[in-house]
Amino acid sequence: MNKPLLSRDAAAAWRSNELLEKYFHETGVVVCSRNDNPVSESAPWRRGRTNIEHLVCAEDFRRCVSPALLGDMHGWKGLLCREDSGWIDAHGALGEVAAECRRLGALIITADIIEFIVGIDERDVMGARTSTGQEFYADRTVLTDLLSLVDFEGQVRTRYWTIAPAALYDENSAIQMRNRPVLVNADNGFFILEPDQSGQVMACHGLPAYSLPNPIDEGCDINQLLAETLGPTRRLAGMPRSCMSIDTRDGEFLITEHPRKANLIIAGGGGDAFEHLVKIGSYVADVVQRGEEGQRRQWRWRPNIIFSSAMDFRS
Repeated sequence: MNKPLLSRDAAAAWRSNELLEKYFHETGVVVCSRNDNPVSESAPWRRGRTNIEHLVCAEDFRRCVSPALLGDMHGWKGLLCREDSGWIDAHGALGEVAAECRRLGALIITADIIEFIVGIDERDVMGARTSTGQEFYADRTVLTDLLSLVDFEGQVRTRYWTIAPAALYDENSAIQMRNRPVLVNADNGFFILEPDQSGQVMACHGLPAYSLPNPIDEGCDINQLLAETLGPTRRLAGMPRSCMSIDTRDGEFLITEHPRKANLIIAGGGGDAFEHLVKIGSYVADVVQRGEEGQRRQWRWRPNIIFSSAMDFRS
């Protein structure tokens, strides 16, 4: 299944999930750049999408995104897609999932997992041991922390993203930015265009690093983005911070049985897994319950698709 189709399936799942639908804000997305690549007919994210509007000048962006965009956005070109896209309230959704898991009888442990419990043959995984000394035994163990306990043979890499809050001009600007499309600029960053209660939006540096970046330096790049979009007087409203994701070289998930450890399932990677929160459990369950038969080929263990160095970025 290709990525665009997977994303549309995820959007449909969010809309139809009674527990989580309120956290999916289908405001649409604008993808833009000064070059033609993100908006070309061959761009991967456009596959199967038909309801698309072209934006060719600053006035188009103000009309389709928000009149609060007072920057010149010189040379920007973009596409607006209103279907199967938007943003997710991650904090609210995760809290809802945790509460539902507890209601169904799940035990949530916050201690770190430090090692597997293994059988006489060390390849047989029987469970896991925590930093507090607790032991949990299982017929099948699912590892979702792709930074520990297993050698992934170069298939995954840490990505750090610099994010920072940006203040709007006034309450009216905040109102004009609510329920508007997410703005993604492929040149230097993106906004989640939904102000919080204090009237701030979140800006993100669009060029992730595999070694810990300097948030202060990248804050300067974010300020450039703010000037181009919100206007020349807009600056960061707080200190930049770094957040982390785990990615695979080809951007696909790693959901598979481990080839050299019995009863161990690997689940993660891809960098955009939260988009698939409503669906990803079923993908993992297929492998847990059916083994290799339930495994999708593109998510298999694939040591032939690896990062060659610390600065090897996925295109």
